[in-house]
Amino acid sequence: REVLFLDADNNAARDPAYLFRDATYRRAGGLFWHDYWGLRAEKVRPLQQLLGPEALAALGNVTFESGQMLLHKETAWRQLLLGVHFNLNKKAYFRMVSGIGDGDKDLLPLAFAALGGSVPQVAALPGSVGE
Repeated sequence: REVLFLDADNNAARDPAYLFRDATYRRAGGLFWHDYWGLRAEKVRPLQQLLGPEALAALGNVTFESGQMLLHKETAWRQLLLGVHFNLNKKAYFRMVSGIGDGDKDLLPLAFAALGGSVPQVAALPGSVGE
C-alpha cells in the first residue's frame, strides 16, 4: 500500500523510514519533491482553466521531481486514478504542462491539486552536491 519510488540515480542520504511518519504524507497520501524548474508562465492560463485558481495556487510556481515520490495507494487512490486518466489522455494534458523541466511527471501532483486542493510537498528546495 505504501510506496517510496526512487529513481536508479537517487541515493537516500539516510534511512527513509521516517518519511512514512511525515504528517503531510499521512494526511494527504503522498509527498512530492520540488524540481529545479519553475512553472513556465505560458502554462499558467491553461492550468487555471482546467483546475481553477485555488488548485493552481496549490501547485505554486514549481514543478516536481519524478526521481522520488512517496505514495499511499489507499489514501490517494482517487488522485492515482486521475493521474492515470491524465496520462492515458496525454494529447489533451501534456501540452498544458510539457516543456523543458516539466511534463508527464507533473501530472500526478496536478491530480492531487485537482482533487484535494493541495499538493503534499516537502518544504526544502532542491540542491546538489559536487560539480
